[in-house]
Amino acid sequence: MTTAAHRHPGRRPSRLLIAAVAATTSAVAGIGFTGSYAAVRELAIKKGFGNFSYVFPIGIDAGICVLLALDLLLTWIRIPLPLLRQTAWLLTAATIAFNGAAAWPDPLGVGMHAVIPVLFVVAVEAARHAIGRIADITADKHMEGVRITRWLLSPVPTFLLWRRMKLWELRSYDQVIKLEQERLVYQARLRSRFGRAWRRKAPVESLMPLRLARYGVPLAKTAPAGLAAAGQQAPTAAGGRLPQAPPATATLPAHSHRREGTSNSHGLPKPAADLPRHELPRSTSAALGPTAKDTGFLRSKQAENDLRGKATAGPRTAAADTQHRQRAPSAQPSAASTQGSALTVVDRYFLAWTQYRREHGWEPSVEELSRYLDTKGTPGRKGTPVSPSALRRYTLGFRIYTVWAQHRERTTNPPPLDVVARDCTAQGITGQYNKPITTAYLTGKVADFERRRNALAATSPSTPT
Repeated sequence: MTTAAHRHPGRRPSRLLIAAVAATTSAVAGIGFTGSYAAVRELAIKKGFGNFSYVFPIGIDAGICVLLALDLLLTWIRIPLPLLRQTAWLLTAATIAFNGAAAWPDPLGVGMHAVIPVLFVVAVEAARHAIGRIADITADKHMEGVRITRWLLSPVPTFLLWRRMKLWELRSYDQVIKLEQERLVYQARLRSRFGRAWRRKAPVESLMPLRLARYGVPLAKTAPAGLAAAGQQAPTAAGGRLPQAPPATATLPAHSHRREGTSNSHGLPKPAADLPRHELPRSTSAALGPTAKDTGFLRSKQAENDLRGKATAGPRTAAADTQHRQRAPSAQPSAASTQGSALTVVDRYFLAWTQYRREHGWEPSVEELSRYLDTKGTPGRKGTPVSPSALRRYTLGFRIYTVWAQHRERTTNPPPLDVVARDCTAQGITGQYNKPITTAYLTGKVADFERRRNALAATSPSTPT
């Protein structure tokens, strides 16, 4: 949940700073409008506006304020209209021209009339940029820029890196730098293997990963095959270079994680390949395949059973058949019991989200959660850190589930949804367009909340829900 205790400790000073900026911006706007009123009124009288000249400057200044305020509002609710901002700047330019006409042809006087409107324009544009980022408008479409120091120190390679970012929509600068490092490391390994003429001597299979990297394909997927074609062994992820994509290994069922030693430090199941064969459940051991020792034992056991079956073969009674059919279902674990207690990928994100809050005392941003998941060994689909835009769709559900789970722990039955909705509103948890959480919205989430609660409880009894 987003209570004051869990928010960033710098939130209160930032609010005071925002209030101070808003007050000073309003003061600058008031001073500018007051100073321009007399000049525009006198110009309107000279142009024959008559009595309308007294309200003409007020109409222009009020129009600027209304258009800019409406632009900020639409930006906040995620439906911006650029025409509003452009019209407001056009009216501001007209006001500057009207004021400058009163001081023409004195260039110093014209410049003095333009100073305060320019300050107001810059302040409002900065506020709009901040509101757009808060409302996640530019966050989903914003592409990080390349550092200017890199442009100065290495202009040509930086241009190629910037070109790849723009062509293949690589929005994270850190991700692009990591991919560039992997490319340079891969080139260095080929150079050490084939010498300075590695581009001509290396086989096509070894050069293919570099060609695919131009199109945004990570080397973590293609480097192992390319190095194998060059007669080199691919480095492991522990070496910090060219981490390979995680292999498809069998994982323990959720109901078996409660045994000591079968889960890692984050409460998540270990891969079955990391556990001794005698600690694996029967279904997981079968998925991994029998060992050489198991194969010899099974063959001898099968031969023994065949001889025994031939010696004792005879007609089976109906009672024996019935007893065999009654015992058969009990040999297989219930699919419903294992399905309801399985951790999903989103559940693991929630565990990391909760652990971050417990360690730092406030709710992480999507960028902080992405880095935290990477440090805890939970990468995305391609072996790279989970994209913040992918995590952003789950954070609202994490907040609502936290409130729901607190009410659920106090009762034996599911809590009333209207109480949960009121509690979410009281804690400042809102949906899209800042709309309050409703009972209809919670109704569609209750089944998944119950599943997650059962999965977390089945995975680790000490895991908070």
